[in-house]
Amino acid sequence: MHPPFSKTPFILGNHCRHETSGLSRDARFRNRSQHPVKYYLIDFDLSGIHNPSGVVECMPAGYGGTPWVPEFDEDPTKFVDPFAVDVWCLANLIRERFTEGQKGFHRKKRGFEFLNELLADMLNPEPAERPNMDEVLRRFSEIKANLSQPKLRSRFASVNENPVARVFKLTTHWTRQLYFICRG
Repeated sequence: MHPPFSKTPFILGNHCRHETSGLSRDARFRNRSQHPVKYYLIDFDLSGIHNPSGVVECMPAGYGGTPWVPEFDEDPTKFVDPFAVDVWCLANLIRERFTEGQKGFHRKKRGFEFLNELLADMLNPEPAERPNMDEVLRRFSEIKANLSQPKLRSRFASVNENPVARVFKLTTHWTRQLYFICRG
């Protein structure tokens, strides 16, 4: 009988070892410019299964981990559209982490101004006027398609970054970007 984790790889430094398969090699460094990453924003322990027929099953106000959703303030006994709440929570996450920052936690970043109009619609206090997630994805795809390559490759930095560090980081960043552009 094998130990319970005998077929799982373990990592030591930059070496990946597979105990039972005999495979071993150095772990490869992969960069997001060469190998784009997909990020999935998921909701641990708060997700629910909804009917795929398109009928929205409302949830009681106040569920989830974000108490600042506008419809939660109105009436705690009211039932709300969970999909409109998800749109608001996603926009609020982007706003707090990137566009405006969150006092004491995340600093405002420069370079995300292209999202302001979409975020404003997603953060509409009236849930019926918010776009649904399909509309958000469609609009984001259009916005992204209209951005230039230099903008897509630009570095997102804190607004109050040290000027000396900014010059060093910008030089390093664009040197690497030019290297990746030349490599194809």
